[in-house]
Amino acid sequence: SLPLPSLPLPPSPPPQSTDSSPPPPPPGNTEAESDDKGGTEAESDDKGGDGAPCFSRETFALSAAGEPIPMASLRSGDIVLDGPSSTTRVIVNQHREATFKSALVEIEHADGKLALTPDHVLAVDGTFVAARNAAPGSKLGASEVSRVAYTAGEVVNPLTVSGKILVQGGVLASTYPEWIAEYMLSSALVPLPLSLSNLASYLFPETTQAYYDGLIEPLVT
Repeated sequence: SLPLPSLPLPPSPPPQSTDSSPPPPPPGNTEAESDDKGGTEAESDDKGGDGAPCFSRETFALSAAGEPIPMASLRSGDIVLDGPSSTTRVIVNQHREATFKSALVEIEHADGKLALTPDHVLAVDGTFVAARNAAPGSKLGASEVSRVAYTAGEVVNPLTVSGKILVQGGVLASTYPEWIAEYMLSSALVPLPLSLSNLASYLFPETTQAYYDGLIEPLVT
């Protein structure tokens, strides 16, 4: 059936109020209350992450030879460790040329310290979970977590063919956020390890990194 058109009605006269109670507070007070609540929500957002998984720019990855290498210096085509005895190739290093700050969770453990966005997935107690789930007593590989704190800093994120990367201190992490990490890490063929971006980075690594830095990065930051 077709909906009936609504007909405009004349406005009703305002009711005569006999209420002697004081008038409601002005809108300014309500906004202040909302702002107060908003501050708490902002703190929650910091701990929840913003959907962009990243490492602190001060993080070190490990070269194929096991030598520490600044993660911010990685480029498309570089080979890094993604396990104690396995390697992977960098498809592209996100935010390599763009510096901006993001909320970070800083995890101190027996073999060092790691800072990354709260929704960035890493191996905690043998399971890939968001970094915000790490707590004192948790294990990052064989290294026990002693302290977890929230901070902020400049970030970077090298995407790899395997979707994983080993950082200094022997901590295994994904290069994806929690909303897609499970899907990417369980991929057997497409989109990992086979994809157009993977192929391009294999054949033309310098061009791929330059294309990302110049054209893609401004669209995603």
